[in-house]
Amino acid sequence: MGGFICFSPYRDIGIERTLQTDIDILLYHLGGLADRFARITHMLTRRQLMATGVGVLLGSTIESGAAQEAEELQINSTRYIATNAETGAIFAQRDANEQVAIASLTKIFTAMEAVNLAPLDTIIVTTEDDMVSSEATVMGFGPGESFTLEELIFGMLLPSGNDAAQAIARALGAEEGDDADTAVQRFMDLVNQRVQDMGLQNTHLLNPDGWGVDGHYSSAADVAAFMAYASHNDFVLQVMGTKSFTTSNGYTVTNTNKVLTSAPSVIGGKTGYDDDAGYCLVQIAQREDTRIIAVTLDGIAPDDWYNDNLVLLDYGFEQQDALGTKAFTGEFVTWTNPDTAVFLQAGTGSASIIGNATSGESVVQEVDKPLTVPERVTTENATTTATDSVSFSGRKSSALLTGIGGAVMVGTMAASRWRDLGGDASMESLGAGFSAAGHSLKNAVLPGKAPSRSKEAGSDLMVGADVPLDDLPNPDEQSDTHNQA
Repeated sequence: MGGFICFSPYRDIGIERTLQTDIDILLYHLGGLADRFARITHMLTRRQLMATGVGVLLGSTIESGAAQEAEELQINSTRYIATNAETGAIFAQRDANEQVAIASLTKIFTAMEAVNLAPLDTIIVTTEDDMVSSEATVMGFGPGESFTLEELIFGMLLPSGNDAAQAIARALGAEEGDDADTAVQRFMDLVNQRVQDMGLQNTHLLNPDGWGVDGHYSSAADVAAFMAYASHNDFVLQVMGTKSFTTSNGYTVTNTNKVLTSAPSVIGGKTGYDDDAGYCLVQIAQREDTRIIAVTLDGIAPDDWYNDNLVLLDYGFEQQDALGTKAFTGEFVTWTNPDTAVFLQAGTGSASIIGNATSGESVVQEVDKPLTVPERVTTENATTTATDSVSFSGRKSSALLTGIGGAVMVGTMAASRWRDLGGDASMESLGAGFSAAGHSLKNAVLPGKAPSRSKEAGSDLMVGADVPLDDLPNPDEQSDTHNQA
């Protein structure tokens, strides 16, 4: 299905696969699905939900130029998109499917692969191979220093450290006997498999930091889709919204995204710059229950690239509010949860899944076997517990049987709760039933998931708001024109 499906049983849980663990894991994620359903029904009527569902089921990206360009906003960035993070509804876009360089926005892809491959307390020792050009933005360490994966992710996403990105990819991609280049390539193969599993047809990444090379590209729409996916990881979203962080051995890193100090509704984002990409920015903002994502590529320094993004965020909120009870009839950004492919591969004994794509090509290629990774349980203070990796075996029918049984159980629990609430026919009442069922399942099966961070309501991104854009420094101002942020 689309971004609403959250099956991730064996990327995140390092346990031996049995029918019982199939059921436990599916019920946990059905609980998350029910929570999200309740959240969306708070905003949407039944008709809107159906319209959103159609967009997600299609599993395709937008057609270039199909969604409206908001000329009245006077956006100077060459390419952009503003979309609802939950539904994928596109409120404005220009050339959002063009394949272009994205500079350090790449590091969001690297972070998501990293947290799915290893616990956050994994120790990584830096090497000479992690040292990068003096023209690049860095965390600033030398060879032979020890950091946790958590610390290196902060060092990669906040100051946009190319050295931290290289260290993560080398360490997590390595197998016995590998040199550094081979290890980094193996890591990037996993990143691109994840992108492919999501159905993002306009993205292919060659390195973990985004340093401009031919053949390394994405699009505004694909970046928006991946940001929506990443925003469901509490730790990664927390890092992207952090202003500064100090490691256990004394390195203090500061976020290059200066908007975080002046726009409280922005809960996360990533800057990017190099000669090929220009000034790039992706941000996610939240007001009450609505989250909007804005991506701007190839913007103008020193302040327009920030201003463009803020204007788009505010426009997205305005358009969402203006919908009221009406259905959204425009285009959608859609994506498939990449862990859905792993789940289905494990359940069917097959390593090939064919999905509908705009071009008619398969969105998931043949692979030898599903990925295996250690357990990763993210908590509010970013700690993890590791167990052994899981191997895949099992009968072809297990996923189907598990799915049927889990759906029946969550549906029964939701119906019971709905009845207890009085059987009101409203979507809000139905959503409350699913939410209660979801909380029960999640708490009973896999407790300990970090709660979502609460966000401020209110409009701080309005056009003309008191945002000191002239005071926002260029994140690359201490380096030359090849630098990244």
